[in-house]
Amino acid sequence: MPGDRRPAIAVGKKSHHKASGNGSHAKHHSKQGGSSKGSPDQGKHKQQGAHKGGHHKKDQQPQSGSKNGSQAKKHHQKQGGAHKHGTSNTSGTKHDGSNKQVHADIVGGAGVPAAKYPFQVALLDKRNGDKGFTKQFCGGSLIDAQHVLTAAHCIAGRSESTPQNLRVLLGVTELNSHQGQTHQVASITIHPGYDGKSAANDAAVLRLDAAVDTSQVTPIRPAGPGDTGLEVPGTMLTVTGWGSTHQHIAGKKNRNKPPKYSHVLREVQIPVVPDDQCVSDYEDKGGGHITPAVMLCAGQPGLDSCWGDSGGPLFVASQGGYVQVGIVSWGGGCAAPDRPGVYTRVSSISDFIQNATAN
Repeated sequence: MPGDRRPAIAVGKKSHHKASGNGSHAKHHSKQGGSSKGSPDQGKHKQQGAHKGGHHKKDQQPQSGSKNGSQAKKHHQKQGGAHKHGTSNTSGTKHDGSNKQVHADIVGGAGVPAAKYPFQVALLDKRNGDKGFTKQFCGGSLIDAQHVLTAAHCIAGRSESTPQNLRVLLGVTELNSHQGQTHQVASITIHPGYDGKSAANDAAVLRLDAAVDTSQVTPIRPAGPGDTGLEVPGTMLTVTGWGSTHQHIAGKKNRNKPPKYSHVLREVQIPVVPDDQCVSDYEDKGGGHITPAVMLCAGQPGLDSCWGDSGGPLFVASQGGYVQVGIVSWGGGCAAPDRPGVYTRVSSISDFIQNATAN
């Protein structure tokens, strides 16, 4: 699959952690060649695809291929994947052409003040150390009192009936702080049309073991068929995550810095890219297959999600609250020219979300 954005993140992508599950933090940035926005270093996720976020293998713990010596690196190393996730191995990777999996972090953005986006969650693998930074491998969003929306590549491979090592951390901006509340996951529902090779329908819903007090933590509303006006090219959207903050340009000849993951939640505003332009950027120039019906592209050189950001929300403020337009999936590198981030188009999966949250 394309490079997902599980823990290997480029400036602006969310994924720095140790992805250890199956998903990776990858954004799937494989922009083909791309990597999931999971983890940029192969260490974490071996990117195979070319997706920008690294198609779904970004949740898989991205392995940090290069030695950083930094905590962020350790983070990533624990991840095995290359999606835009942060920690997992196979499903959170952000592919960058050679590996489609890559972890994503936010590149070109800024830190988020505490409690600004209460719906943002961090997916943790309890086996990856004792700190939030090392356990985090992907992002997600609280969409009602008991359900979280994330990327399928972040959790693909985990047992859907007994996700015993998976945790959801709510209400936190600093991963190593004592902020927030942790919930166990009671069940996982992956989109039935999810394709790990193409990263189509890269979405999953997690059911929490107990309801969240929504008077304290306000969920985000997933976009539906009537919200397509929020997807118009040029519309400015926000993407958030704990992914890598370094730009990553796919290709062996490019000298990229090792992923640098953030302890603090970051955000960046990026424009929606026209479907035909995104198709041309990836397919005509190489790097992955774009399916506009279920994928949305956004970003510009220097501004993007990255490894470790996989599964996180792409959203906009609207009357009555925030609306989630996309899910960090994959890309070709992070914040690279002609390789915008690729997101699951949330309005196209409204039936899936409705069915998955019905019980």
